[in-house]
Amino acid sequence: MTRAKDISKIVTDADLSGTLDVTGTVTAGGLTVDGTDATITITGTRGTGDTHTISAAGANNQNLNISADDSIYLRTSDTVQRIGIFSGGDISFYEDTGTTPKLFWDASAERLGIGTASPSNPFEVIGSEDANIATFSTLGDGGGASNRGLSIAADSYGGSIRTVGSSVSMGFDVNGSERMRIDSNGEVTIQGDAKRLIFGASGDSEMAHYADGQFAFKNTDAQGFTFYTGAGPTERFRIDANGHVTMPHQSAFLATKTANANNFTIGSQQDVTFTTEVYDQNADFASSTFTAPVTGKYYLKCSIYLSGVDTAVDYYAIRINTSNRVYIKIFTPKFTADVDFMSMEVSTVADMDASDTASIQIIQSSGTAQTDIQGNAAYTYFTGFLAC
Repeated sequence: MTRAKDISKIVTDADLSGTLDVTGTVTAGGLTVDGTDATITITGTRGTGDTHTISAAGANNQNLNISADDSIYLRTSDTVQRIGIFSGGDISFYEDTGTTPKLFWDASAERLGIGTASPSNPFEVIGSEDANIATFSTLGDGGGASNRGLSIAADSYGGSIRTVGSSVSMGFDVNGSERMRIDSNGEVTIQGDAKRLIFGASGDSEMAHYADGQFAFKNTDAQGFTFYTGAGPTERFRIDANGHVTMPHQSAFLATKTANANNFTIGSQQDVTFTTEVYDQNADFASSTFTAPVTGKYYLKCSIYLSGVDTAVDYYAIRINTSNRVYIKIFTPKFTADVDFMSMEVSTVADMDASDTASIQIIQSSGTAQTDIQGNAAYTYFTGFLAC
């Protein structure tokens, strides 16, 4: 057998035909293996468990390593792996340090993982937090008029996410038809004959717009519907399972008078004060005055309990004063004698703008200053609410 040391002495530039068996080391400026079935075979002297390496000598020592477990590694240095092909057919592509596989083909499970070496789905991508996972696009016609996007399908069914022509909108297709679109202003359009948003795994709640123009909210569980607003959020509106409607922040109040106003002045309007709030939903009543939170129609009512009613007067009048209108109840007590007790009431549905106010006044036109307003919560009160 010709030994390597002999070849190194006698071969400087030669073309060799046939088979060359070498024991030892060959150092050559270049090696070309050519032929119909040309091969290079490396056989270790210790048997089948040998590790074989083809290296490029130099500072980095790039090499192709065939390990004892029948795996193949492509390295750019002794320790930095780039590609690993394993005996079972698994393939790993490593990140820049050559220590962690970031693209992995699981041959036995037929799964491809990006960002994971243990994919649990046929194709699984795991990216870092707050980072895009993937972008799919086509060049289109150069003017942005084509549909570009990602399609997901199983058999003859599936869906796609795509840009819609040059409208800078995002379209969502299912089974070949567009079902939803989000335009550049963030407006969402749901397509189809029955446009429905269904909530919950059991589909208990939904919003729907039907082909005949109906718009419906539907809830089949026992909780009804509750509507919230604000950062809290805060409940604003509720419809229970029996159809009862409550609005816990709809303006409503009831204030009463608990102290007497004795011998009130005659001949001029006197303000009536209400010192106790029974309830003040939405906090619109203060200092005996109601302030409208929004423009609307408000039901208002006042009842005043009088004692020592003078029959010598021309009239008593109570009134609801609003910013743009006055509502008056007038009464002339033409009795044969003064009256010990009497109630007067006035009510209306007032048209009020936002920030308009409503308060109560009473006048005794003439006679003797002997009449008292009784501070009795059951008889003297001011109440109201936003009707519509």
